[in-house]
Amino acid sequence: MSTTKFNLHFLIFTLLCVFSKRSYSNNTTIIGGLRLTMIHIDSPNSRMYQPELSEVERANRLIDISNSRIYYLSKKTTNKNMSFDLKPDISNAPILNKYGFPYYVEIGIGTFPSEIITNTHAHANYLKFDIKGSSIWTQCKDCQTCFRQRSPRFQRSKSKTYHLVPCNECPKCRCEDDIALMVVSYGGGSLMRGSSDIITGSLGMNRSPYSLISQIGHLVKYRFSYCLQDYKNLANSTFLYFGNHIINRPNMFVTPILKRPNLFNYYVTINDIGVNGQKLNIPSHLFALKPDNSGGTVLDSDTAFNFLVPEAFDIVVESITNYISNNNLFLRERQGRDINLDACWEPLFKSPKVNLPTITYYLDNNAELLIQSTQLFWVYPADGVHEPGLYCLTIRRNEVHQLLNVLGASAQINQRLIFDILKSKLSFIAEDCTVEPLT
Repeated sequence: MSTTKFNLHFLIFTLLCVFSKRSYSNNTTIIGGLRLTMIHIDSPNSRMYQPELSEVERANRLIDISNSRIYYLSKKTTNKNMSFDLKPDISNAPILNKYGFPYYVEIGIGTFPSEIITNTHAHANYLKFDIKGSSIWTQCKDCQTCFRQRSPRFQRSKSKTYHLVPCNECPKCRCEDDIALMVVSYGGGSLMRGSSDIITGSLGMNRSPYSLISQIGHLVKYRFSYCLQDYKNLANSTFLYFGNHIINRPNMFVTPILKRPNLFNYYVTINDIGVNGQKLNIPSHLFALKPDNSGGTVLDSDTAFNFLVPEAFDIVVESITNYISNNNLFLRERQGRDINLDACWEPLFKSPKVNLPTITYYLDNNAELLIQSTQLFWVYPADGVHEPGLYCLTIRRNEVHQLLNVLGASAQINQRLIFDILKSKLSFIAEDCTVEPLT
């Protein structure tokens, strides 16, 4: 393992850039607000888009992303890892692995003279969007242990908005000659293997002191928002909004974000789950956050699918199977494990008309997160045709961490989510995420 020491400026220069008067590409700023472009790796707008991939290959890639992420979450949510340290998450290979994330953010960093960078006056960067990340960072030109990236590394000596941070502004940092320093451990070179050369760093958005929302919170009311599109309708860009760029919607559901010492990620409380509006009376302790901060239910847009602890998952699958049988949907459970999902059903007849059920997560404060059947089931096409060949549940059985439940991206599709860090609350409402709201 190699260790690199660097100045804390990487936390600050990004802030200075994104709040400059200039905008980068589709990103905009208003007084007290900010909009950044979020891009899915399978969007035609993505620099990592692979048009030759089939629908099944894209589904399998999202499965790989979820598998990678659940291992990462399981490692990070054990009690011994809950305390905040000043090591950015780049020591964990899944963060920048080629298939280790679904979304990245387009952003300009720094302020440079026109002879170095024309038009935007900023370095183009593509940062992995990490709602559970504790910091925001990119590579500098003079880094000693670096991974490959296609765009130029940040030239800190040339940026007008670069400056060092004094020790009194970062009491937890290492201090040398009154300059705040951080130490980052790289996992034996694992960061470089399999990494996409498009991605230049990470945009951490949890509640730790050095995430982006914590750093710019006083400028944007400690609020951010996004709306994830359906994986099969990614033609338009979606956006990450901050502060005054966020429009409050009427009749939004509101549920508390759990607040505890050293708990920086976004945990909510599930009280029960329903299939097609019928509550299943699942024991609430299966969803509860334990006193040692283990277990519970965490929101994570980097996990493509949802995960439930085994006992809760089995109850949900049994209820869906009963629903299919009772409503004569002409489906049977798929035998075998050739598809890397935990629960699938196949048609008994050719091209049946299937009215699949919905799922509702019943959260604290009478909030109801409804998952439509189009997000609840991934439809694999039959061989060589467009007819449905397999209906697979986008909820997974968490065998890796049998105490942790995850509301992943598939639970957030076509939902407007607004995070309020100061008030520790999550607001949400169903919305067509292919249409940008007027701001």
